[in-house]
Amino acid sequence: MYPLTLDLQRLEAALLGSEASEHYLDLDSGALLTVAPGEPAPGVLEKYQVQTDRYLIIEPLSTAQRLAMAEAFLFSLHDPCAHAALSQALVGRKPLRSFLNALELWPALQQAWLAHQDQQIQELALDWLEDNGLEAVVRRR
Repeated sequence: MYPLTLDLQRLEAALLGSEASEHYLDLDSGALLTVAPGEPAPGVLEKYQVQTDRYLIIEPLSTAQRLAMAEAFLFSLHDPCAHAALSQALVGRKPLRSFLNALELWPALQQAWLAHQDQQIQELALDWLEDNGLEAVVRRR
C-alpha cells in the first residue's frame, strides 16, 4: 500500500458530496480538490509534465449506497413507531429526503443517525483508500 497524508474528513465529505461537483485526490500531495461543474479536471490543461495518473477521482456514494446506510440504521432502532415511520419513508418518493424529514420527529434518533452515518462513512472512506491501494497516514500532534 502507498501511504499518503490526507485530510480524512474531507475525503468523507467528498464521498457524501453531491454529484454536482467533482472531487479528486492528488496522489502526489494528498490534497483533495473540488472542481465545479463545467470546469476541467485537474491536470487536463497542463502542457508540460503531464501526469495522467496523478489525480484520482472520488465518486460520491450512490443513492443505493445511501439507502443501504439508512436501512442498516433501522436495524439498530428499538422504537417500533420510529422504525415503522422511517421504513415507510425509505420506500416512498424521494426516500432519502423523506427519511431525513421523518427523523426530525425524533431528535434523539436524529443524533443517533448522524453518529451512525459518521461511523459508516469513515469505514467507507478507509475502504475506498484500500481499494485504490492507498493508506491514510495519521498525523500525530
